[in-house]
Amino acid sequence: MPTPNLLQVREAGDATLDSPGFTYLQKLVLAFVDEVTAAPHVPDALFTRIEGVLTPREIVELLLVIGWYWTACRLTTALEIEPEHAFGHGVLAMQQLEQAKRWGKQVVESPSDDYSVY
Repeated sequence: MPTPNLLQVREAGDATLDSPGFTYLQKLVLAFVDEVTAAPHVPDALFTRIEGVLTPREIVELLLVIGWYWTACRLTTALEIEPEHAFGHGVLAMQQLEQAKRWGKQVVESPSDDYSVY
């Protein structure tokens, strides 16, 4: 996957995306992401354009990535944890830590930043 250039990073938040920094496909994908995260239905015109450049499998994979990232963002926000804890064992360890506190069990943090319950 190519690394975004500085122009793309600077203009990624621009809703119009009239910038030469993005390709047609990149603009469509960004518009699709915006619609998927804003409402449960993507406008038919945009979906038709996406279908013209992505295969059905690619559309599903894009939706899965959008959904996974949205979920990870909600986890880190709702649980007030750092993003790296939302990936891998961190969420489970945080849940175990909270359960141990609720049940009055002794909780020991290991030096590796992995939470252990004893």
